[in-house]
Amino acid sequence: MGLTRIRVLLHNIVNKLFGGFRRFQSLGKSGKERYALLYQLVRMYRLTFPLRHFRFRLSAIFRPQRLVLHPGSRPVPEEERSERERCAANSICRLSLAAKEIGAVLCVENMPHSIGRTSAEMLRLIGGCTEAMVCFDTNHLLLESHADFIGALGDRIATVHLSDYDGRDERHWLPGRGVIDWPDLCRRLRRTGYRGVYIFEGHHAATS
Repeated sequence: MGLTRIRVLLHNIVNKLFGGFRRFQSLGKSGKERYALLYQLVRMYRLTFPLRHFRFRLSAIFRPQRLVLHPGSRPVPEEERSERERCAANSICRLSLAAKEIGAVLCVENMPHSIGRTSAEMLRLIGGCTEAMVCFDTNHLLLESHADFIGALGDRIATVHLSDYDGRDERHWLPGRGVIDWPDLCRRLRRTGYRGVYIFEGHHAATS
């Protein structure tokens, strides 16, 4: 990639995610930290999005109805959370259109330690993109009750990953072993109009 193309790419990324260089420079980070962040964003735009888009197109041969996306996997420092959310939201909107091209719906999964931990964070990720929906993972909800999460996102839940846990960390136990009130959770899902599949994600070790 030539220098001119790199400058154009950086300019586009900064404008889309931060509203221009003045706002970017006002983040309170040192120059070295700001450009380290830009490097990470360039890698995401050049590598992550095209790779996922390519995978989506490959999956078309299976005629999927739902494509599940993890918006993050590692813990995020609080001072970087808003930037990561803005970055992820941009990719989610683009990927949801890529999913629509093959007749599928992109479902963003709530995550326990990264971004998308609560219904409020999920709404910041998908709120500006009507095509994106939610994959509700009962085991990943550590900061909010299942009732509140379903109440806030019920009409956006398009698929679910179910397993039990102790409420303190993800365990992926079989239903009945942990703290989840399963009859109540299923009633709340039905009230939202959910008629999708119920996918259970129990670890093999958790079945013993």
